[in-house]
Amino acid sequence: TFTRSSDCTISGNNHVTVANTLEIVGSNEDMNNLITITAASKHRHFYINDINAILTLRYLKLVGGDVRSASYRYGGSISFLYKGELNLHFTILSNNYAKDGGAIGVKGALSLGRVPINMYNCKLSHNVAVGSGGALNAARVSMNIVDSEFSNNIASDSGCCGNGGGILVGS
Repeated sequence: TFTRSSDCTISGNNHVTVANTLEIVGSNEDMNNLITITAASKHRHFYINDINAILTLRYLKLVGGDVRSASYRYGGSISFLYKGELNLHFTILSNNYAKDGGAIGVKGALSLGRVPINMYNCKLSHNVAVGSGGALNAARVSMNIVDSEFSNNIASDSGCCGNGGGILVGS
């Protein structure tokens, strides 16, 4: 478990790859003054990359993820394919951009079981998907969302209309 007591920006030309268990806890529990983590320019914050990987975030605000021009444009702030687990507690994801899943993009593999996503007292706002799932685009997941708010997220497929301004969930 890592504790952050000040705002920070992810440096370098990439995201943080989570291959084991990573828990980051902000030192301020006031939702109006959370510790802010800004993504590296034109990158997401986190990529979950292992069947046993677990990312847990508490009392943090993630901003500035932007993968619209990346080769893998799924999940502007947090992304994972086929495996892993995501747990968010009192966390805000805002002003993130992707093709699908403006803030979070998840595609589980049925052969590995559904991917668990747990959100408690979170806010996802002002995220944009130029395709579908303005805040969250998820397929083959098991979701538990409690006391969380989705507001002012946009999905706008350039071919017509995006699906799931807030959330798009597939089977």
